[in-house]
Amino acid sequence: MIRFWGSPGVAPTTRSNAPDFRTLAEEVINHKSRSWEHAKTPRQWRHNLETYAYPVIGNLAVDAIDAAHMLAVREPIWHSKRATAAALRRRLSAVMRRAKVKGYRIDDPAGEELIKVLGASRAATKHHRAIHYSLAGDAVRKMRGSNASTATKLVFEFLVLTAAMDSALVFPSPDATIGTC
Repeated sequence: MIRFWGSPGVAPTTRSNAPDFRTLAEEVINHKSRSWEHAKTPRQWRHNLETYAYPVIGNLAVDAIDAAHMLAVREPIWHSKRATAAALRRRLSAVMRRAKVKGYRIDDPAGEELIKVLGASRAATKHHRAIHYSLAGDAVRKMRGSNASTATKLVFEFLVLTAAMDSALVFPSPDATIGTC
């Protein structure tokens, strides 16, 4: 139950008709889906919330959810699944902001304060070992003889021969041109 504070000197009122988190989350998804470019985005939202949020707060009224609930939702994955935890925080916060706008809450317990409590999320980056340049030819020959797909073999050879970063191949810039001299 949340208290709404009116003018000074006026007794606060309470509101108990707040929807549960699951209902309001579905409302947020339906509202936002009109502007989303990909059909998979609503599925991703639902999956993320069904997996992590609904078991803890799905049936709670949005005015009964506090920072401890949000901590219970996010803490188990905060350090192990960094991208998922960040997406989950944004989604939880979107639902709580909608509750705030609709007058069910006066705050967002999934907001920035929760990040301060959880601390920085630092997932360990795993780098591949490098080979000495004198072994590059052997590595290309070994790749050519492997069972890898043709595309994988060609990309590997391109990376070795040009010393390009793999992100340039996976995420090329829009102004990249091919075949210009």
